[in-house]
Formats: sequence, C-alpha cells, structure tokens
Amino acid sequence: MAARKIPDWEKEKRADLRERYGGMMNLTQVQRELGALSPKTARAWLTGLTHSKVGKQKKWAIEDVARRMQEKRTIAELWEGRYCG
Repeated sequence: MAARKIPDWEKEKRADLRERYGGMMNLTQVQRELGALSPKTARAWLTGLTHSKVGKQKKWAIEDVARRMQEKRTIAELWEGRYCG
C-alpha cells in the first residue's frame, strides 16, 4: 500500500501547530485553534482520533489534528462545489 501524500497545506499547519503547542494539544488548545464556541463542539470534532492521557488531561497528536483539519477542509470545499466539474 502506497504512503499517503501529505499536502503542503497540511505540512505547513503541522509545523505551525508544533511550534506553538509542541507535539500534543489538549481540548482547550484545539477549541481555540478551531474557533469553537464550546468544548462540546471541539470534542465532537475530535471524535475518532486517538488521544493520550497526560495526567488528568487528554491530549491529541499534532499530526492527527492537522490531518483532521485537512479532511474537514477538503469536505467543506467539496460541499461548496469547488471541486465539482
């Protein structure tokens, strides 16, 4: 199976997030990054991503968060008809 080609946008987002947050993000940081109004919205957005427990907090890997952002961005663009011929 061929490795997934990582888009430039996702590489840039990963580097930016890693510079600001290190290798992992907690719920508050993800919420801030998304501009989400509530933790419930951010939690729903993170559904399906693997997290690690660090102390009492759950943290998500930067790579997973950036990949999810790319997936959601692509879906939103498809929804708007940008990729429809």
